[in-house]
Amino acid sequence: MCIRDRYKDNLGNMKLHFFILDRLVDVFIPEIGDHLRAEKIDSSLYSPAWLLTIFTNTFQYSKDKSHTLFVIWDRFLIEGVKALYKVIIYIFDRNKEMLLKMGYDEVIRFMHEITKMEFFSNNEYRAGSETESIVEDIKHYLKETKIPAALIHDLEKDFLQFHKS
Repeated sequence: MCIRDRYKDNLGNMKLHFFILDRLVDVFIPEIGDHLRAEKIDSSLYSPAWLLTIFTNTFQYSKDKSHTLFVIWDRFLIEGVKALYKVIIYIFDRNKEMLLKMGYDEVIRFMHEITKMEFFSNNEYRAGSETESIVEDIKHYLKETKIPAALIHDLEKDFLQFHKS
């Protein structure tokens, strides 16, 4: 399915992606899922631009080529939308401690601002006290993190069942 066809139905499939993403966050990083729920934050508040543009909206903030973005696109070409879910889970996972201390406004601001930060614009990213290559880190994370097709299929069925009733 081409990108244009994915959302031509009045962006109706976006609700499906939000549903799946929220559940995947619960599966992969339950503390973040609980925190987001407590703060009344669902993925429709932070992920639409990323899912619709495949993170190309980050180019406007990048001073140079974004090697991180190239890694994301490579995985997207291989895995499709699952790669985008993994990137968002990666962002939560790598910023978990900080996010768990934030309230609603801070989380939303952070999620909207991350595409303007070093994460997307440079090859180096400060994580804790050491500097690590964000490109190598995300490349490894995206390759090693497995989201079974059966899980996605079950979540799609749950979504359809939920919206039928």
